[in-house]
Amino acid sequence: MSGREAMTVCCTPMPLAGCSASQSALCHAFARTFVRSAAGVIGGQKPAALFSLRSASAASPSRELAEVIDVYARELARYGLVLLALERVRDRVMFLAYSERAVAQLLTRPENRRLLAAYRHPTQSPAGLMGSLARRLAAYYRRERTDFPHELGLVLGYPLEDVMGYLHGGQETCRGPWRAYGDEAAARRLFERLERCEAQLKRRYAAGASLATLLASRKHVPGSTSF
Repeated sequence: MSGREAMTVCCTPMPLAGCSASQSALCHAFARTFVRSAAGVIGGQKPAALFSLRSASAASPSRELAEVIDVYARELARYGLVLLALERVRDRVMFLAYSERAVAQLLTRPENRRLLAAYRHPTQSPAGLMGSLARRLAAYYRRERTDFPHELGLVLGYPLEDVMGYLHGGQETCRGPWRAYGDEAAARRLFERLERCEAQLKRRYAAGASLATLLASRKHVPGSTSF
């Protein structure tokens, strides 16, 4: 299975050239899940996304699933995105996907670094930070840790004041994709901007755009350098 063929996957469930039926099904399942769950990352509106893929959906052996994950990890890297497979939880595989540039930009802000350092995460590089978060998430999913790393919200695109408000029991002002603790009007504008971006990408995918096409347009999405 070639990476080029894997990236031609679109909404139409057609067999992919050079792929077995089960590989094609896994590629379609991954792309569908990735667009649904990480559209904000594709569109440049958030640094990272946490999502899961139902590994039993295509009735494929672990070897084929691992191969599909490796192919997409290599291909996404061409667009500045990193895909980390965290842990298998029952019939699902948990993933963390992130934009290296967006996480690097987030780390330029001293207040962000202070919060992350307070939870003992390295803040010198995107790879160091995201690797630390990935290890804690994997330990949580393996039930080796009882505490979910809520500081993760910072890389999921939540404003610092909202992450701090949640961590320290602040007064919630409104709720959208996450709980907001600051100015309600500003939070709702941010929610709407993210939702518009995600809806646009999902519509394009549903209309037949391939995963490669969506990713190729990342640099042209308004707000793609907002972090």
